[in-house]
Amino acid sequence: MKKSLFAYLLILILVFSACGSDIVAQGGVVVRNETDEPTDITGYYANEDIVYVTESGTKYHKQDCSYLTSSKIPVSLEQAIQEGKKPCSRCFPDD
Repeated sequence: MKKSLFAYLLILILVFSACGSDIVAQGGVVVRNETDEPTDITGYYANEDIVYVTESGTKYHKQDCSYLTSSKIPVSLEQAIQEGKKPCSRCFPDD
């Protein structure tokens, strides 16, 4: 009886560990929202300067930049710089 209970628990543990998210497995953060409404991601960066990047671009932009066409991902300015992004010449002409 003890062996079958142990085997059952071991199988449950293995199944649940295999179902883990790839993001979590890679050390990422999963944000759970209690409602189905979209989360305002800029709230997470409340004390930081927010800039916008694209999936494949090498620049960071202000929110209303006309160069942001297909995607607009909010990130902190610090994160954009750490990722090697450079300022957009239209948004930040003095930089």
